[in-house]
Amino acid sequence: MSSFTFGLILTQLEKYHFETDLQGSITPINFWATKTDKPESEIVIKETYNKTIRIMEFLQNYFSAKLPLSKVDLVGVPTFSPMRPADNWGF
Repeated sequence: MSSFTFGLILTQLEKYHFETDLQGSITPINFWATKTDKPESEIVIKETYNKTIRIMEFLQNYFSAKLPLSKVDLVGVPTFSPMRPADNWGF
């Protein structure tokens, strides 16, 4: 990743931790989201986790290589709506 891309998030977030086995190595996946008591939020986080796993498995199979990531952190920003694709790994 290029060093000119830098992002910083300052807010109070809840950590949701998962681990998955991708091609024989355990990869920690963390979701950071605002704390809420709404049950649908847990459903959205689990759906996002499942989609993340499917995407990571697809990429590993497509490129026939392990992803060079020791961990994955995803941040849920409630009011963020991207209008164009990003050209970097981060937000």
